Amino acid sequence: MAQKPQSLVCPSCGAPLKVKTDETRVECQYCHATVELPEDERPPIILTAPTVDYHYPKNRARNIVLILTLITLIAGAAIVLPIVLFASGAKSSTVPGVKIYSIVNARLVPDTNELLGITYNSDESRRPVMLDFNQENPLRWQGDNLGDESYQAKFLVVGKQFITAMDTRLYAVNRVDGENLWETSLSDQLPVGCETCLQSSDLKVYALTQIGRLHAYDLATGKQLWSVGLTTTPRNLYLFSNGPAVVDEVEGVPTILIFDPANGQILQQIAPLCPNNIFQDDPQEFGLYSTLWPAADNSYFYVAYGFWEPGCLEKWDAVKGQRVYQTLLPEDLVRNELLHLVVEDAIYFSPTMSGQTWMLETGSGDARAVTSDKDYYTRPVAARGEVVVIEAKRNRGSTRYELWGIDRRSGDRLWQFIPQAEDSFFDTANSIMDEGGIFAVHATDNGLSLLQAFDDPARITLERLDFQTGVSQGQFSYLPEESSIFSLQVIGWRADQVWLDSDGILVLDLSSGVLVHSWP
Repeated sequence: MAQKPQSLVCPSCGAPLKVKTDETRVECQYCHATVELPEDERPPIILTAPTVDYHYPKNRARNIVLILTLITLIAGAAIVLPIVLFASGAKSSTVPGVKIYSIVNARLVPDTNELLGITYNSDESRRPVMLDFNQENPLRWQGDNLGDESYQAKFLVVGKQFITAMDTRLYAVNRVDGENLWETSLSDQLPVGCETCLQSSDLKVYALTQIGRLHAYDLATGKQLWSVGLTTTPRNLYLFSNGPAVVDEVEGVPTILIFDPANGQILQQIAPLCPNNIFQDDPQEFGLYSTLWPAADNSYFYVAYGFWEPGCLEKWDAVKGQRVYQTLLPEDLVRNELLHLVVEDAIYFSPTMSGQTWMLETGSGDARAVTSDKDYYTRPVAARGEVVVIEAKRNRGSTRYELWGIDRRSGDRLWQFIPQAEDSFFDTANSIMDEGGIFAVHATDNGLSLLQAFDDPARITLERLDFQTGVSQGQFSYLPEESSIFSLQVIGWRADQVWLDSDGILVLDLSSGVLVHSWP
């Protein structure tokens, strides 16, 4: 039976935990994270991420304290070699005795072998960390304690700067050594669910706070260049080629506002309108929370909106503030969130909880259905040439997942592949594996990579499917070290690698299943 620590608080949100006498794990009544109660005086350990709000990021929780090899000395004494981290403030000066218990919110730094996240430590601190897997010892530094609400922190890596927004603090440290560079204040904290509210472009940092104010700061010094107040609190901050943008209300009308990056003046006010076949004298307005996708070059953007017949999907020139085209669609396509995949010449999109998947040719504006099956929920996951790969979840009869290769011109199903795993990483926030398994797919230059993970016994399998035929080109397995609980999250993908969070960082080669990097 687990010995309960005297002070039981949730390691995710800091709230007190209500524990019955013989429980070894419990769900936090506030953030709904599942935590394990160790059999000693160590703090509780996160097993599954908090689910306070569906907009919250999926924390990549860790589940057990890291224990290294027990070495028997010649004299018969046993020594446990813990992972000792040394951290003081945002610098790499040493304070011995602090151990990492878990790392959450792990993210890859683009175009590098570097990774950032938040560590939960033996002194109950929660600190940003930078890992560099080009080094023999990947640990570069740990930063300031973020406190119990560390899940609210937003991070941004720009050049040699590691920028953090936490509460009303905005500060930058050197990405290489953690040395403080500058610090300034925000008008309010950033919205917890907004993953785009801290961005950088043209040597500026933009921050959108939940009080409804957009700030622009000098990247080098942290000096505020300008700020503007908004009528509402937008859910997203966009960066177009001519400046930052939000969706706000102007005289009660939802409007896309694009700001001059030099002074914060409004460059463009765009208020899309869609026909209304039901109430013809009342055209449909673009909504505050309607779908907006920036194009790859950020000079254009796409919007999808409408409630009555018809729905509209439009392309706009962000610089000129002019509509390029308007494509009319069935209204049920755009009433809900659209799960979408953007490729060079097309956007594939599926309404949530729908068996419809459509393709928009971004050059011409032509749109057509590529799948429509009421017995499935579908979403596009990859595309190559004339083939789009659909993840389909059967909702009639027994539930199962399938992968379809669809000819994007005719809509014909070219192939079908049924993963062994019973669930998709996309559809679950639970990082704990079971014998049913979870899968994920990713397009590479060599084909479609399929990752599957199972417990009892714990194993990770990798195989590559041919885009044209769906035929497997062979399967490789990786067996993680034994642990009481096998947890796994996909951090991200590199050209021919997958980065995983499983009681530490694992990097596997997609073509061979060989372990490339691990930490600790």
